[in-house]
Amino acid sequence: MKMLRVGRWISWFGLALLAGVYVRALAYTPVEASQGLAQKIFYLHVPAAIWAETAMVLVGLRAPSR
Repeated sequence: MKMLRVGRWISWFGLALLAGVYVRALAYTPVEASQGLAQKIFYLHVPAAIWAETAMVLVGLRAPSR
């Protein structure tokens, strides 16, 4: 039961850090000259896509074969 409680705290802490990174990426980075504000979307979507693909590979490696 203690591990579950610790895991929840770690999850909440990680989500708070992630929210902080998103705020920093969107609010405090300078606007790019040619693309403007649209360029900032790459700060969120590229890492999310990389982690989604990594998660799919890891789940595929972990799935039992029959």
